Amino acid sequence: MLRSEENSIFFDVAKAFDRVWHAGLVHKLYSLQVPDRLVIIIQNYLANRHFTFSHERTHSTRRLIRAGVPQGSALSPRLYSAYTNDIPRPTSGVQLPLFADDTALYYKSRNRTTLPTIRHLQRAIDELGQWFRLWRIDVNPEKSAAIQFKYSKNRSNFVVDWNTPNLKMLNARIPWQRSYKYLGVTLDRNLLFREHIARVRKTVLFYTARLGAMLGRKSKLSRRNKRTIYKMCIRTVMTYASPVFAHAAPTALDRLQVIQNKFCKDASKRFFDIAGSHPNALLRAAVDYQPPPPTHYIRRPRNVLFDPPDALTAAVDSLNDVNDTHD
Repeated sequence: MLRSEENSIFFDVAKAFDRVWHAGLVHKLYSLQVPDRLVIIIQNYLANRHFTFSHERTHSTRRLIRAGVPQGSALSPRLYSAYTNDIPRPTSGVQLPLFADDTALYYKSRNRTTLPTIRHLQRAIDELGQWFRLWRIDVNPEKSAAIQFKYSKNRSNFVVDWNTPNLKMLNARIPWQRSYKYLGVTLDRNLLFREHIARVRKTVLFYTARLGAMLGRKSKLSRRNKRTIYKMCIRTVMTYASPVFAHAAPTALDRLQVIQNKFCKDASKRFFDIAGSHPNALLRAAVDYQPPPPTHYIRRPRNVLFDPPDALTAAVDSLNDVNDTHD
């Protein structure tokens, strides 16, 4: 039976925006047929820039910036894209994902042996290495990574073949790794996303602790503002790239769901506490809050992070929004 696997190479481009060769960039802008006047404006924009280093009250002498595009400028990503526009596209089925300075290669194969795959990837790496050297872009092969992604219904049975021939760039070995962080997502060789979810959970707990003063019971913010802070600062971290790891094991996703369940539990309890002290006697009499037993959370649906709210949840949210306007 043929096995399906994908071999990927992730390159660590060192200080990509700081290493853009000014003369090379101008040459490529002319090659892209950018109007002469605009090229001159960009050239003047990059020229005669200086920097100093300060430590406490001591400042270094001014030094000329001979390469790079300004950090934080809206124009810099476009200039870098123009600079890398002619990067060689591999052949023989090797694909080149390129997003700013995040560069990778991948090749999907169904061969019984990995040698043909390694040959295709090594040829593509050699082409990229020559291009990087020509245009003065530094790559750290030691910090780059090669991963064998395995596809199977029983993915846990797959292990990396550490006897696979080494891949090299500019005579430096690219190490085989079990996982790698690419575009903010930690990819593991079996695509179980346990490491990614663990890292996201740690980040969410960090933000929750820092925002505890605004989200806690003693906070004077309205419930609507608290929900807005939670959705903007915490839930967005949990749902970043969620379609990618949505097929992860339910036990892994439960670790994120527990955080949201806790926030919803605390919010609902605060709602009933406020209603219980309302001056309206009829409303006080209608309040009967019973905390759910611990086993209740085991049977609770675990798809809140991804599914749209149902009709009842939407109606409750609408009612809460109306109540928040009177807080």
